[in-house]
Amino acid sequence: LLSITESISTGVHIRETKDAVTSLVQALYHYTGVTQSGITPLGVVSVVLPPIETLSTIAKYAVPAMAAGNSIILQPSRPLPALLFAQLCAGAGVPPGVVNVVCNRDHPSLVVDGVFGVGEMLPGDLSSPIVRLSMPRKSSMVVFAVSDVDSAAQTCLDKAFAGYGKTPASIARVLVQQPVYDRFCKLLRERLPRIVVGSPLDGCVDVGCSSDEAEVQQLEGLIADNGHLEKVVSERKGSAMPCTAMFGVQPSSSLWTNQPLGPLLCVAPFRTAKEATALLNHSPRNSGISVWSESNSLMLNVYFGGLFLVAIS
Repeated sequence: LLSITESISTGVHIRETKDAVTSLVQALYHYTGVTQSGITPLGVVSVVLPPIETLSTIAKYAVPAMAAGNSIILQPSRPLPALLFAQLCAGAGVPPGVVNVVCNRDHPSLVVDGVFGVGEMLPGDLSSPIVRLSMPRKSSMVVFAVSDVDSAAQTCLDKAFAGYGKTPASIARVLVQQPVYDRFCKLLRERLPRIVVGSPLDGCVDVGCSSDEAEVQQLEGLIADNGHLEKVVSERKGSAMPCTAMFGVQPSSSLWTNQPLGPLLCVAPFRTAKEATALLNHSPRNSGISVWSESNSLMLNVYFGGLFLVAIS
């Protein structure tokens, strides 16, 4: 029931929301022992939930707060999963007032986990002694010429549209070294149309779709503004917005710097590791990076956000 509610609310396919429910259950079991660890409660913890990964955010922030003896106040962007969670807690015997779903920030601790821009809406002077901001963004991928290009292309498609392209693990930007750029793009052109987008409860589709019309219109507007770029789209059922890959995106483009949440993938070529580093860091919204190369020296030349994050192909 929780996974169905999450899918209906967020548009994420039910295969993925079932994993989120599993993580929530594991968190509840894990933090059961914390209740006896002698941690001093803060009192009331307010958690502002993002429009996606509602159950995962509850597992990461709300469950530990409850285990430490705090009452929690959930401020959801999508209310159904949070309300159902509160109802299940009440049915399990959690005392009244421990789990609340309201909109209020006047509490000793504030945890904000939302899309980019949520933190800008918060007041500049918060009296809370503990304020944690976690703005989920999207990831990037670098493919060097000395790598398994076929596997990189398939992984790119698998990760780009995970969670309907809204999670931090979703790949938004792909940099491909020029010697293999045409081959990589050809693989995407062949394989992306085979992906089917449709209802998140339909077991015959690969990717769920969003029910947020404003979000879809924003993405469609960005794609239309960059209509001069080559693009490839997936198959879709009904009126769902298809997954889209756009090729030859320039670093000055809003598609590259803003990384909108949704099923949109931007592909661009690069020449050297130094150039790739500059292009990756040309955005305020970076999350993680996957580097594909069979040469360790090349991977170590990619410097991203103060950390070397490497995946060996």
